[in-house]
Amino acid sequence: MNKINLNVVYKKSIDFVEKQIGNETVLVPISDNIADMNKVFTLNEVGTFIYNKINNKNSVNDILSTLTEEYEVDKAIAHNDIEQFINHALSKGVIL
Repeated sequence: MNKINLNVVYKKSIDFVEKQIGNETVLVPISDNIADMNKVFTLNEVGTFIYNKINNKNSVNDILSTLTEEYEVDKAIAHNDIEQFINHALSKGVIL
């Protein structure tokens, strides 16, 4: 897993549409105005929280601070969760 820079600010890819279903988010890749249902991503509550904080303004460190406050979780655990999420999202083109 690649280490992430806490000062980086990511943005969401415009190649995905999102739909909230309860505490989860479903991300569907769009190509030529056609949904590719074979590559749908489902984010759990924490993944949804992280994804919603990616807005081309919040740094990874900002998201980390907010996540530890919101979920009252240890900073090291939250850092690991964010690192896994960002690495996976970057590899799939969900965030830039």
